[in-house]
Amino acid sequence: MSDLALAAGLAELGISLSEVAQRKLLAFRDLLLKWNKTYNLTALRDPEQAISHHLLDSLAILPHVASGPLLDVGSGGGLPGIPLAIARPDLSVSMVDTVQKKATFLQQASIELGLKNVVVYHARVEEMQGQYAQISSRVCRNRPVRSPDPSSARPRGAGWQ
Repeated sequence: MSDLALAAGLAELGISLSEVAQRKLLAFRDLLLKWNKTYNLTALRDPEQAISHHLLDSLAILPHVASGPLLDVGSGGGLPGIPLAIARPDLSVSMVDTVQKKATFLQQASIELGLKNVVVYHARVEEMQGQYAQISSRVCRNRPVRSPDPSSARPRGAGWQ
């Protein structure tokens, strides 16, 4: 049933993924639910609900994801970072979470799923170095992000520098 539900959901979103990618998505779902029993990564426990509420919800932004490196902030259970990394093996995905047990899960999931395009950081987003073309965040606490230099928080020219 899971295979059909995922394939139907992908078709409804207009997303075409290989069978290998679809199997990896379901393997990720299974891994997420397995680790969830110990680490409380998600409120959902039902495997079928995890397809629509986690996998397909994460992949809904896929048509809007460009080619540059992506930073997934507050990755938690790996959503949307891991589904995006599975769907786009050419995409460099960095995931950051402040909670060690979640970062450990993310690292283990990327290893078990063979995701060479994923890097996991146990850190606060404010501590992150580097440049990213795009940022995703499924859930974050409502608080301002402070920059050490107030002028760097203002847009310059046509885009952010």
